[in-house]
This record gives sequence, C-alpha cells and structure tokens, in this order.
Amino acid sequence: MTAIWAKRRVPLSAGSKIQDRLAELSLQLGDPPTVMMVSANTSYPDGMEDIFIQVPDASLLAHFPGFERIEEGALPEYARLDLGYQDVFQERFRVLDGPPPRGPRTKPKGAA
Repeated sequence: MTAIWAKRRVPLSAGSKIQDRLAELSLQLGDPPTVMMVSANTSYPDGMEDIFIQVPDASLLAHFPGFERIEEGALPEYARLDLGYQDVFQERFRVLDGPPPRGPRTKPKGAA
C-alpha cells in the first residue's frame, strides 16, 4: 500500500478543521484505506498536538498547508485514530489512551 505521511504541530482546537478537510478529500477519492489522520503528544504544556495525515499521493498535501512530509519511520509508536480505518490503524500504531509512555521503547513481555 502506497502512503504519503505528513506532520504538523497545531493548537488542540485546530484538529477538527483538519479532520473535516481530510474527510471531505477521502470521500472525493472514494474513501481509500490510504487516507488517515492520527494525533499524538496531546499533552504539550502549550496546548499543542502533533497531527499526522496519510494520503495516497504527494500532490494531495497541497490541500494541507503547513504539513511537512515525513518518512514512515518518523511516525510515533502510540497514536489516536482521528480518521481512517481501525484495522489499518492497528497494523501501524499502538493505541494511545493517555500520555505516551516515557523512556525507551521496549517489546511487550513474550514478544519475539
């Protein structure tokens, strides 16, 4: 599955506008699984959060000013799904129920 990821740090209040714009784009594209929005690091003291969007083609990033393209390896391990398919989200991310855990990443007990 081809995917283009981009990131932007925004005020918490801005996420819903980005989500609405991405949902409209997704519908125009036929609701592909390569359209997703996740958020992470929502506990910044300045009221900001990191928004990550996935689109199927780099040209579509023009609809999202201020987003910078990133490599998949720069995505957070923990995130919240804001828009997209749950099963596709779970293939890539761990669910963020609260602030992300601190310290180095470790494999869960019993993981190979």
